[in-house]
Amino acid sequence: MISAAAQSVWGKSDRDTGEWMSLWRHMQDSAAVAGKLWDEWLSWAVKNRLQSACCSDDESDVRTLVTWLAATHDAGKAHPLFAFQVYGLAEKMRDCGLDIPLEVTPDGRIPHSVLGYSIVSRWLTSECSFPPIVAMSHATVSGGHHGVPPTTVQVKTAREATEALDRSWHEVQNELMTACAEMTGAADYLRQWRGRRLTPEAQMLLTAVVIVADWIASNPDLFPYGDCSPTEQRLARAWTQLDLAQSWSAPDPPSDPDELFASRFDLPPGSRPSSMQRSAFEAAMAMKVPGVLIIEAAMGEGKTEAALTAAEVFAAKWGLGGAIFALPTQATSDAMFTRFPSWVEKLPDKGPCSGRRSIYLAHSKSQLNDDFRRRYREDAIGGAAEGPIAEVYDDGPDGRARRHAAVAHQWLSGRKKGMLADFVVATIDQVLFAALQSRHVVLRHLALAGKVVIIDECHAYDAFMNRYLHQVLSWLAAYGVPVILLSATLPAETRKQLVHAYESGRPNGRSSAEGTALHRRSRRGRKPAEQTDSPLDGDPGYPLIVASSPDGPVMTTPETSGSLLEVTIRPLEESATALLDALEPIRLQGGCAGIICNTVGRAQGIFKELATAFTADELILVHSRFMAPDRMELERRIRELLGRDDVVKAAGMVRPHRLIVVGTQVLEQSLDVDFDLMITDIAPVDLLLQRIGRLHRRRTVSRPRPAHLEEPVCLIRGVKDWVSEPPALEDGSAAVYGKSLLFRTLAVLGTQLASEQPLYLPPDISELVQASYAELVAVPDSWREEFAEAEAEREAEVEQKVNGAELFLLKTVSEFTDGLAIDLLERNTSSADEGAQEASGLARVRDTD
Repeated sequence: MISAAAQSVWGKSDRDTGEWMSLWRHMQDSAAVAGKLWDEWLSWAVKNRLQSACCSDDESDVRTLVTWLAATHDAGKAHPLFAFQVYGLAEKMRDCGLDIPLEVTPDGRIPHSVLGYSIVSRWLTSECSFPPIVAMSHATVSGGHHGVPPTTVQVKTAREATEALDRSWHEVQNELMTACAEMTGAADYLRQWRGRRLTPEAQMLLTAVVIVADWIASNPDLFPYGDCSPTEQRLARAWTQLDLAQSWSAPDPPSDPDELFASRFDLPPGSRPSSMQRSAFEAAMAMKVPGVLIIEAAMGEGKTEAALTAAEVFAAKWGLGGAIFALPTQATSDAMFTRFPSWVEKLPDKGPCSGRRSIYLAHSKSQLNDDFRRRYREDAIGGAAEGPIAEVYDDGPDGRARRHAAVAHQWLSGRKKGMLADFVVATIDQVLFAALQSRHVVLRHLALAGKVVIIDECHAYDAFMNRYLHQVLSWLAAYGVPVILLSATLPAETRKQLVHAYESGRPNGRSSAEGTALHRRSRRGRKPAEQTDSPLDGDPGYPLIVASSPDGPVMTTPETSGSLLEVTIRPLEESATALLDALEPIRLQGGCAGIICNTVGRAQGIFKELATAFTADELILVHSRFMAPDRMELERRIRELLGRDDVVKAAGMVRPHRLIVVGTQVLEQSLDVDFDLMITDIAPVDLLLQRIGRLHRRRTVSRPRPAHLEEPVCLIRGVKDWVSEPPALEDGSAAVYGKSLLFRTLAVLGTQLASEQPLYLPPDISELVQASYAELVAVPDSWREEFAEAEAEREAEVEQKVNGAELFLLKTVSEFTDGLAIDLLERNTSSADEGAQEASGLARVRDTD
């Protein structure tokens, strides 16, 4: 029985209709939803991680903890500093003997989440004999359920405000807390919880689960205020209406890679996985504990398929409920989303989800993606419909309606909830946000903790973004999440940093401070004195598969596919005349050329020049400054004209006789298109090789290549004077990449550029990349002074980027004071310039405007 005073405490209200819900009712609803989330929605991996973090072998123990934390998350509403906000409801509470002020000064207004922290911790210490530090670790969940954990200052203020209340308030608070313990079964566990402090990772994940439960239980369309039905009935009706897919449970995949690849991908008849793909699959099968799997192979060699099969292996091994595929840009994410759902729908399931899975495209313009919108299901939450919502259909290849098994659920969408879907394609930002001090960052952690994380083009991020990436890898290791990293051009030092960042997050791993120091020193190109030689140093071979483990990395160098591309590279003068002369054979005889510029201004200028020699339908300009719908349409058109044959045929297109695509870095990576001729600005050698990866990407295309373009040629621009010592760089290219990296590229490509000696891909890829990023690069004596100045500038810029990232970098597990996730979003920002923007404006994961 709940006393009249406790029943009078209000928890939800609608000012327009006057309807309200008691706090006790909301506590019951929240606990019930949390139990349902545990039983049907959370992956085995998340539940297992919570059990491990709570040092418990008993699943019912941790499930009870989850439901109790959900029940008590709004305990702070049983406080006069919250109750005064609605006069009529406060009057009802006054009538029951609870003294409530008529108004509160702004200085006295404390968020009810922080009040909840003080109430939960006080009850656990005074009524249940919890040690203060243990009580606070549990109370942190209530304190952070609005997405912003309390600060130590707020905690002190709330504690004082709670202790100053009269006995009637403490009695009601104790009554509600005790009732929650009895209702959820926590009363049977409190004694053993008393000796168990929640770890920071447990606090993060538990807070996220409670937030999700609260959001569902707080939806008046799912849990109406005036409904007095028993909690079980309310939950059953709401859960049916919400209709979330149950967690995916992956069975063991076929042990034969031939069978696995044939059943997951639409391969041409007779196709078999390559040696690299087999090695990646075997490395994944051999891993005993979660770790990093790095797949390095040439452009177009099938790294995506290798990663997806490895992800399925990991999901089956460690109970992951989905996967996230992160890419550098929106364009590459959109391109991946054309392929990803097909793989998702072919995945088997040993659980009860009947093949239906939630899918999401996570970037700010996802609603403009037609493939995503076709899978978007408008739920009837708040509507008149009863029961589950109809599935999403579209026209199949035979013209008949086809049910989608992978559906974009309306509730699992948006900036906060979209990443919680089972299968996600995202820009890399969405993963890096997990290391950014930001509201509801715990939801990012929950989203990642239950998935295999795949990061494409892992070489492509600067020092600023890498600082966040390393921090994310550390957290993923703490959660036991396997990570798959893909690259065609990965410098050895970057490879080593990525593996180290993950391994440092394992229990008993290297401290965060050591990791930060390693990052700073190694990015300067200097080997830390205390670091021993690593098998990851140098050039261990190519292609390369690396599987990390606590005992050290295991490396495999599979055979190459046998497909050898012999590319001639030549310098091209900067003049418009030289460019038009180079394209004259295409104007006369046809062909498809890609021109990649380092700045939007250069791309626009070249496009105008070409418009004097080519017709409008023979030219496409694409760059990042187009309005989003236009840019997405342009990228779709390029894929349908120059993409894989199946994409071209599906769009009803034919490879054009003549086409010039002028673009910026949006054409550089993960975009599966094929050019007959490549013209590119000078760039760091790894990015230059990525651009060349769009050249003669396939042996055959839908329309035969013109005779004059049967041999692959790449022309390099962006140098004002090729004869000067060192070569005089074009200003825009030098501004984008810095002179140091461009000088390094010119130095390692000197022989090929001077004598037209061809590049052999893939054999030359790793050698060129490692040589360009080595500590010492052989440059001509006449370059040394200017090269040294450029190197110093790069070191200073890297240091500045790392320091800039530190301002809003989330702490690692080892950095939490007393193991408590309070002050989570507060860091020392004193190093920011006095004239800098607001702190919220500075918090970002890309070092751009």
